[in-house]
Amino acid sequence: SRRRHTRFKCDWSSDVCSSDLIVDYNQVKKITEISKESGKTKLEIAFDLNFTDEGKILKLLSTSYSLPIVNLKDQNLSDDIKKIIPINYIVTNSLVPFEISGKNIKIAIADASKLSLLKNLKTITGLEPELYAASISDIQGFISRLKKDEKLNGDRKSTRLNSSHT
Repeated sequence: SRRRHTRFKCDWSSDVCSSDLIVDYNQVKKITEISKESGKTKLEIAFDLNFTDEGKILKLLSTSYSLPIVNLKDQNLSDDIKKIIPINYIVTNSLVPFEISGKNIKIAIADASKLSLLKNLKTITGLEPELYAASISDIQGFISRLKKDEKLNGDRKSTRLNSSHT
């Protein structure tokens, strides 16, 4: 028997994740129904039900858009990048600028919806964006480290300001 497959767009937590997932019609119905009832995103439900996983999404993004895959676990946000891309932009858009090379800036994305940000990124940075694919958890992990680092730096600045007033 031939299985009917469909492609659908879904979001990931509060971020938009327009990853084309190949699932059958019944899986789409189930995902949509549970998503409406639970308030969870379609992608979260697809993960919960083991209809897809990060590896499949990463592979699909990489092959569909010819993007090299990057592992962000050992990457840090350099001071140079912090100066040209506001951290709130990185967090809001769930993308990771991880290297400046000449007139290019390397940026990791976890879903195809970020392709629409290319023009913005070029305007903001003055550099040519070079896109890479990364897993959702790599992007989220990087952003978590970034927020933690910013909080520590903010706390240090606050402590220095407070101690200078005493």
